[in-house]
Amino acid sequence: MMSGYGIPGGGRGGPARRFDTYFRCYPIAVLDRKQLNYGGKILMPPSALEKLTRLHIAYPMVFELHNGRQQKMTHAGVLEFIAEEERVYLPHWMMQTLSLEPGDLLQIKSTDLPAGSFIKLQPQSMSFIKTISDPKAVLENALRNFSALTKGDKFQFLYNGEVFELAVLEVKPQNNSGAISCVETDLEVDFAPPLDYVEPVLIPTNTGSNTPGSVVAGGRVTAIIQEGSMGKRIGYSVLAATAVANASAFPGKSTRKAGPQPLRLPSGTLFFGYTIKPGKAGGDKEAQGKKQSMFSSGGGQTLRAAANNKRKHEEIKGKGDKSG
Repeated sequence: MMSGYGIPGGGRGGPARRFDTYFRCYPIAVLDRKQLNYGGKILMPPSALEKLTRLHIAYPMVFELHNGRQQKMTHAGVLEFIAEEERVYLPHWMMQTLSLEPGDLLQIKSTDLPAGSFIKLQPQSMSFIKTISDPKAVLENALRNFSALTKGDKFQFLYNGEVFELAVLEVKPQNNSGAISCVETDLEVDFAPPLDYVEPVLIPTNTGSNTPGSVVAGGRVTAIIQEGSMGKRIGYSVLAATAVANASAFPGKSTRKAGPQPLRLPSGTLFFGYTIKPGKAGGDKEAQGKKQSMFSSGGGQTLRAAANNKRKHEEIKGKGDKSG
């Protein structure tokens, strides 16, 4: 193990010394503790704890992890001091972030980070939205396994047996290290659209038409007569047919205007005019013969016949008086 403390002033009373040591790194999965892959803490050897104690490094301990060969850096906390000497064990996502292979040399430095106030994350898959109904609550529980988050990291966490990956797009407060501490802090979280999210595209199919389902102002409009989802739920076709039947059977006063009316026929029916019935020969004369006089008294006699009958009645009555 190569070690150095980077003592700026050296000796007692000088500036605080910094832990700065090189280790061989290995994935934490080789210890058969795969659940530790879904956090942001590493395993270090007992000798590292002894040095940290001598240097009076305060808790929570946070470290810079440097891959000098690839010029990559991230931050991590420490979970336990149980690793073999000269070795450290990292979560799989951290090995990928630093482009490390098992056995590569890793520089670890102690550091201090400001408490985070804001972080913006981007899910790497739509499954994050489809599977998790309350992402902020789930994330709050997942971040308990992290001591720090660095801009550019792509960390993983486990939820209901499924692994989810998030990319860190932004952290606040901004600082030179590009990282924040997420230990005992009230962290506001914002989410960017998932990496594989695709905006829905509206495809016009009948531009300029007024038929149901035509495109209006760039969007497709489906008429309710076509029984959309809402129309099916309320039984639109049945209600419409009932309303038409009730309207035609309404016994109130007709509002139809005088004059020719439009001819309404069932769908698919052709109209060739009304049937013409020819009249009977001599029918008009017969009708005139049977027609009563406009001066009819209603008893089947004309007024002249009634006057003659009255005159005869008076003559008979006069004769009777003379003979008496």
